[in-house]
Amino acid sequence: MKRLAVLCATLTLMTSCSSTPTSPASQLAASFSEPVWSGVQADRRAVAVLTIENLSRSDVFVGQCLDRIPLTVDRFSGGKWVNYPYPPGACLPYGAPEPPIDLAPGDRQTQRVAIADAGVYRMSFPVGHPCANDPGSGCVHPDGSRTVTLTVPSDPG
Repeated sequence: MKRLAVLCATLTLMTSCSSTPTSPASQLAASFSEPVWSGVQADRRAVAVLTIENLSRSDVFVGQCLDRIPLTVDRFSGGKWVNYPYPPGACLPYGAPEPPIDLAPGDRQTQRVAIADAGVYRMSFPVGHPCANDPGSGCVHPDGSRTVTLTVPSDPG
């Protein structure tokens, strides 16, 4: 009986030690609202709202630059993903000059996104934790990124 107890304790310890830590990015739900075309003819854009929600039991940090979540955007074109410059003059995802957004458990963050062309897009944003050596600098130590897809229909106008 004692051997059985030791075996169970050993298996439990091995299982808990070998478990893979959960990435902060996998603890975020990210989705877009339906895009709506707006603006005057020469400057029409499809506008959608990106909603990010922390589903975990601990804080998750999302990069921030110029009061926005820095997005890396690719457009599906010619059978492959191609970089889509968005928006002009955007910050690099990990070079954000502002402290990251701290999403507590259950918190949501929204951001409007405007795209000029119909198509399928994938957008990624940095997820991580503040750099330990300078937590107020805006530096985010990347633990990964979260990617969400947006389909923009043809402009009906």
